[in-house]
Amino acid sequence: MNEPIILPSARRWPFLVAGIVAGIALAAGAVALRELDSGTDGVAVAGEVTLVSAPVEQRDLIEEVEWVADLTYGTSVQVSAPADGTVTASADVGAVLRRGDVVVEIDELPVTVLFGAVPAWRNLANGDEGSDVQQMETNLVALGFDPDGEVSVDTEFDADTEDMVEAWQESLGFETTGVFATEHVVIVEGPVAVVEAPAVGTPVRSGDSLAQVSARAETTTVVAQSTGTVSEVVEVGAPLSHGALLFMVDDIEVRAVFGLEPVARLSLDDGIEREFILLAEEQQVASVLVADGDVLETPRPTLEISLQTLSVIVPVGLADQGEWSAGQPVEIVLPDDSTVAGVVTDVGTVAQDVGQGQTPTVDVTVEVLDLVDDDLPASEVTVIVAGQSVLAATVVPTRALVTLAEGGFAVEQVHDDGTTTLVAIETGTFDDGVVEVIDSTLRAGDLVAVPS
Repeated sequence: MNEPIILPSARRWPFLVAGIVAGIALAAGAVALRELDSGTDGVAVAGEVTLVSAPVEQRDLIEEVEWVADLTYGTSVQVSAPADGTVTASADVGAVLRRGDVVVEIDELPVTVLFGAVPAWRNLANGDEGSDVQQMETNLVALGFDPDGEVSVDTEFDADTEDMVEAWQESLGFETTGVFATEHVVIVEGPVAVVEAPAVGTPVRSGDSLAQVSARAETTTVVAQSTGTVSEVVEVGAPLSHGALLFMVDDIEVRAVFGLEPVARLSLDDGIEREFILLAEEQQVASVLVADGDVLETPRPTLEISLQTLSVIVPVGLADQGEWSAGQPVEIVLPDDSTVAGVVTDVGTVAQDVGQGQTPTVDVTVEVLDLVDDDLPASEVTVIVAGQSVLAATVVPTRALVTLAEGGFAVEQVHDDGTTTLVAIETGTFDDGVVEVIDSTLRAGDLVAVPS
């Protein structure tokens, strides 16, 4: 399927150039022929072509329509300057930032990304309690600042937490006060892409809009509450169905459940003890923070579960709007030529203003179902949808076509005794190196001559 793209879409029924040989005799399954070729002096000279036989087949032909679309991220988030100073370093526009990455540096002190849903509304010190304490502990443990497993990831800021904060401060060049200062972090719900970033040398004041990032995913960090040895850890990229096993700690199964209310530890009639992690639907495993055989002595982060906020926007002309419907499956070809699955979630009804003299379009939104590379930037992609189809078509290789002097096409049918007959055909749909044969005596299983 190799039609040129015709914007806004390309229908992939390829039209291929037919052969130029007519009245070919074939003996013993193959014969050397002479084909015109260009010599060094510009004069046509002969070259050899070997013919072999190929079967006539019966198959389904499915039209594929290509649409040019935009891969986009989710909600944009403004990053405010945490302090007065001068921008001394900045992340590149388009870069994807994960936990621990630096958005900017102000006076050579970094502002780093941490994951969570609780805003960084206060500084945290020994003795503080709250969900923001647990969020901070989860991030710093996941970043490796508690290598000996001494910190219990909970809502209490204790002496072990203070030691961990000091280790984090030392790694970034901060004064080691043991106080977690909100001016050094930006809290986002998952990986983000940098949309706007300040130039190095820009003076800023506390509270100024410093950068703009766009959410790539919403990430939930799973914290194992049980202590013991980890086993049977789920793999990265695994989609999570209701009740899916995430990992085991000793003899306790930790499973994912979808719902609105937390579920406590439960032992069913089979005698197996279980813990349940409450998740939103359609999430996948983004990263694994533990391995088989790891020993958990305190509650620890174990997995990151991700809900992608990636989507694809397809501008569709009003005349083609009826070809799309919610729930329709599609394929998405990414800039690296890899393909992921998608599904149409919304077909717009309001025409977009595309400029004077341009055809109005509506936006079709496609959800990306498969996890994609964390470093994939927002970019132009190709969306492939199934169009018309021809079921149980009789097809021959397009290379078997012979152009007739009086017009039209034929193929050279090969008989059991090695003789051949020129058979006129009417061509139908071209698709992926074959052509549909209409109104002909050819049947599936017959043989035709093709260049080798």
